[in-house]
Amino acid sequence: MVIETERLQKVNRNVLFLLGCPCAGKTTIAKLLTQRNNIYCLSGDERRFDFYKHADASKHKYMTMDTSDFWQWSLDKMVDWERGVISEQTPMIIEELNRLSEVHDFVLFEGMIDIKYLLSVADRDRIVYLTVDRDVCETDFFGRDDHNGMKSAILCTEGISDEEKKRRIEIRKEAAITAFYEDAQSLGLQCFSRLDISSPLNMVEQIEQYFGLICPKNLKENDIQHRLAEFIGKEIEYWDFWGAIRIVKNGKILWETSRGYSCAEFGTKNTMSTRFTIASVTKQFTAFAVMLLYDKGLLSLDEDANTYLPEDLQIPAGITVHNLLSHTSGLYNFYNFEDDFYIGEDRLPYDRKAFLSKWILKQPVSTPGESFNYNNSNYNLLAWIIEHVSKQSYADFLSENIFLPLGMVNTTFDDGLAVQGNKANNYMHDYGQTVRVPYVNNLFLMGAGALVSNCDDLQKWYECLKDRKLLSAKAYKRFFTENMNHYCYGLEHHERNGVTMYAHGGDANGIATYTQYFFEDDLCIIILSNNESLNQYRLGTGIAEILYGIEPKHASRPDEVPVSEEHLQKFTGTYLPGKIHIEVKNGKLYLVRVNQNIHIELYCIGPNTFVRRHEEQSYTHNLLPEGSEKPVVWGYEQISKAFV
Repeated sequence: MVIETERLQKVNRNVLFLLGCPCAGKTTIAKLLTQRNNIYCLSGDERRFDFYKHADASKHKYMTMDTSDFWQWSLDKMVDWERGVISEQTPMIIEELNRLSEVHDFVLFEGMIDIKYLLSVADRDRIVYLTVDRDVCETDFFGRDDHNGMKSAILCTEGISDEEKKRRIEIRKEAAITAFYEDAQSLGLQCFSRLDISSPLNMVEQIEQYFGLICPKNLKENDIQHRLAEFIGKEIEYWDFWGAIRIVKNGKILWETSRGYSCAEFGTKNTMSTRFTIASVTKQFTAFAVMLLYDKGLLSLDEDANTYLPEDLQIPAGITVHNLLSHTSGLYNFYNFEDDFYIGEDRLPYDRKAFLSKWILKQPVSTPGESFNYNNSNYNLLAWIIEHVSKQSYADFLSENIFLPLGMVNTTFDDGLAVQGNKANNYMHDYGQTVRVPYVNNLFLMGAGALVSNCDDLQKWYECLKDRKLLSAKAYKRFFTENMNHYCYGLEHHERNGVTMYAHGGDANGIATYTQYFFEDDLCIIILSNNESLNQYRLGTGIAEILYGIEPKHASRPDEVPVSEEHLQKFTGTYLPGKIHIEVKNGKLYLVRVNQNIHIELYCIGPNTFVRRHEEQSYTHNLLPEGSEKPVVWGYEQISKAFV
């Protein structure tokens, strides 16, 4: 097709084009630029539209394109790119950009567009070329015949070791970046290379600086603090949060607050030094303790875990220490509705052998290494491995090898017997009233939960991980390696806001905790709560968004729909004997759990649809799904109108 460039005007100067070789991270960068600045985005790549489907529709537009010939262009020289059917649609894109630029202060285009044509109609100062992202060249992508013109090393994978393959990948990666970068420079384009810039966020900041854009990230520190105070203050008041929150940036406390009561009975308020039960945030410490033993040569991560367990605590053969650390052991998970462990047998005296034989050794659900299944049993077993290999108690080993060396004097394992000074009690709602949570025996949580700590100590722990203290580089590499389901060892790995984040939360009755670590930007977010009133994961995400120049969204309770007590009565009865019931009391509907120990108030928000009144949740209860003859809770049908 011959493109008639004369019939189109030059693209206005307020249009910015993002170009780049494959896997350049253009979409991530476009999304961040749009979120952080008052600009409009036009996307021209249908394969990337999933990135935008949850975005603000008023700031994004997607232009459908036929990409069937996407892989048929030559990559020998950027100036020689030919894109077949895509080139035919380029004039339509230019026309749309011209139209948008007349009504918007700034327009961003991200996607595929013909280079030769673009250079003929657009201002080169508005064309930004990006080089490859961190994941490029890790497949045989550039070794295919239709790419053999590119100036880079070709990867041959047959008959070579994994180590040699990795070496050749690195050679090819650098060659690819260099080749594309040189070609872009020869065309007079503004270039940003991942060889020089560490993350998509850094690249965004460079682009913003180049074009003089003003975004929240560039605001002064006191402006950021004001936005944090406004957002967090509104959230914790609305949801009646009890606990402490700390945000640490570049080694300094950027913002912190405490609220609610550590002991409601005596009116003692939470402070920034209050110690909280951190629930599953404990797992990162257990995993780290295992890595200390690994570093000392006392265990191998890929050996059968039975090698490091006492003879009377053996588990099915073939489960490695790695499987336990990464939740891929396949062991049975007894924290469910049917079993009698949760707020049942976990309240009884602790017997390790009986615990193992009755609960952990139930029929495995999968082959080791086959699938991910988050399971406290894995970390119970790791605690026993730590004790057997080190010849110390779990509590003593962590204290001597982690807490004391780091000066974490407020962190310890709570066995439920020792007096824990300055520790917050945990609270929940029962019949709408604030009450202490039901008792459980913390010994059943050894390794998986039940550490107590505070913001001061968790800040020291973050500094340890950031500065790679106590462990060797080899051990840290294994510790932070992502396995199935984004899980590393006691931490999850995600890409958020254009940077790497490691995080883990903790959830239990009356406990809601969350730690987020952004090592690249020296940022740590700590949320510790002793009343689980709000969703700590959503709050933590909102805090991070503010710090990365993105506007967070507040959560609010759905409006209540009036409903008669007669209508509520049809849901009452037994759904799972001794475990799940529904009752109506004083005109209110209550979801009754675990032998009537917990009574959760629900209110109506739509036809047969209910949510909790006192806690934030995304989950709604549709008690009479379409097509069902009987009410249903969590997949269990009503089996009796009586309590059984």
